[in-house]
Amino acid sequence: RGYVDGAAVLRHSIQIQSQRMPNASNQDHGTIYQPKFYAIIHDDCSGHPSATALRNLGFIILIRPTPVALSEMPPGWYKDHVETENCCGSKEFI
Repeated sequence: RGYVDGAAVLRHSIQIQSQRMPNASNQDHGTIYQPKFYAIIHDDCSGHPSATALRNLGFIILIRPTPVALSEMPPGWYKDHVETENCCGSKEFI
């Protein structure tokens, strides 16, 4: 849940800074561009509660598969160990 909190803080910070940026046509009203927020999520996690939390924070959710299949990797140490690294293995390539 910590990264959802981090995403919320980042979003808020960007929104605050965007409001303060003067635009060329009107120095008093801030930027004419509104930020959009995206979260790229692995397709195995699309139903995860964190995806729902990010969506509720206003993030646009982009669901993607693992970008590099294990079968496409050359043989070696990395291919043999990538699935046991960190929490999500090759899904972290996203």
